[in-house]
Amino acid sequence: SAGREKRDISEASRLFESRGLRPNAPCGEGVIPGAAVARLQLGVLSVAVYARSFDRGSLCVSSNLSERVGAKSNRSRKMGAEEAGTVGKHRLHRITANDEIGYFAPKTWEFWRALIAAFCICTIVGHWLELLYCVIMDALFGIVAPDYVVWNDPWYHPYWVYGVGAVAMTLVIEPLKEYIVVRCKTLWGALLATFAITVILSMVLELVIGLLVNQPDEFGKYPFWDNSQLPFNILGQAWLVNDVFIGLVAVLYVWLIYPLICEMFGHMRPRAANWLLAFIIVAFAGCCTLSYLQLWLGF
Repeated sequence: SAGREKRDISEASRLFESRGLRPNAPCGEGVIPGAAVARLQLGVLSVAVYARSFDRGSLCVSSNLSERVGAKSNRSRKMGAEEAGTVGKHRLHRITANDEIGYFAPKTWEFWRALIAAFCICTIVGHWLELLYCVIMDALFGIVAPDYVVWNDPWYHPYWVYGVGAVAMTLVIEPLKEYIVVRCKTLWGALLATFAITVILSMVLELVIGLLVNQPDEFGKYPFWDNSQLPFNILGQAWLVNDVFIGLVAVLYVWLIYPLICEMFGHMRPRAANWLLAFIIVAFAGCCTLSYLQLWLGF
């Protein structure tokens, strides 16, 4: 306390005076040659007294400071958690906005691994899709012949056009989709734009191929397909209903199926992913072999 500090200084002064020293005397008076030294000693003693007093007070200050720092630390952790939550939400939002880009990476093995798997899977699953398509089209327009092979093919029979289509969509529609996603403000807008562009591309492709290789003969019979009697046909070659169906399939593939295949491999260790691809290839080869043996040998 202040009273104790004064008492300590007074005792020190009396001690010096009892020895014939006047520590407060000016240096010029020079009553005792050691006065300057005595004054220096008193100063050191006073500093020591104040230091002891300050040290006792500093413990309290440190304690209070520690409490404040602890409280601030708690607040910082709380704010950090809130910020982390905000960042997490922002990151979740960014993932939602960008979960459809980054899959077109033709310079990486991961891309080709997913593409090979997509080719094998879609070649087999395409048969089931063809069956569903024929059921719907026959129910709506009655255009599927009763002896069409899709009704009799085994479920594991490969429909190569769907596998090739998957490769074509990955190499053409996937980068286009990613470009549209980056440019559009919303995912719904990007989805609709992808669908519209795919329908237009399908219609133009069907029309051009039809005009080149599917011209009717002198009897008016088309060699490959005849859409001339169907509603919404374009020059008897392209059929808008079919193009819309292709657009839906393309959107389903590039927005869901292919990203899921990529994510499936991406969540696996590289060695395990390669083993899974090997299994898919072997299973696919087994389906093709069994199907064609059944077809050729008639069993």
